[in-house]
Amino acid sequence: MHEETPEETAEKFAKRISDLIDEERLAFEKAASVHKEGATIARNRPLAQDWFRASASLLAQFREQHRLGLTPEVPIEAIDRLANLAKHFADGREHPVAAAARDNERGYWPAERRGLAVAVFYARAAKAGEVNDRFYNKTIREAYGVRDRTVRRWIADGERICAGFAPPDASRLPEMLNLAGGQYRFNHGSDLDPDI
Repeated sequence: MHEETPEETAEKFAKRISDLIDEERLAFEKAASVHKEGATIARNRPLAQDWFRASASLLAQFREQHRLGLTPEVPIEAIDRLANLAKHFADGREHPVAAAARDNERGYWPAERRGLAVAVFYARAAKAGEVNDRFYNKTIREAYGVRDRTVRRWIADGERICAGFAPPDASRLPEMLNLAGGQYRFNHGSDLDPDI
């Protein structure tokens, strides 16, 4: 019987973390996409539960690998989504896929600001011709489920939103925009009714 080398063990654990990161992201994207369509909480709940299970599995595997002295990939996007969920509950919201209550004075918590920064960086890159998208405002609106005036406000507030974040490589921005937009929709719903 072949005994695993430390390198084989580390490779196996790295693959497991990578697979769980993918599972968590896909579960989140499913829940967010259904929420964007305006599905009822009854329809959203099983998808949200799938996401919670995937998140729990990912974090348990991360904890286990860390306990074993390995250095697993930090699932930063999953941590951001869970931080947003914690903020969601801290604000007294009953269900993570329900439309979010809006404050009169808009403040951004760090994980939310990171997602909005992606939208601002995308708009800046499109204006500069680094991203081929003449209709970047529409692209951002569709990704985040927001109105034109919301996107314009984010761009106008870009210095504050982007403070402390380095602009990502322009080639990565379209994918980052879709992920950040899905996370935003999941956490906030859509502002196509109320203006935030």
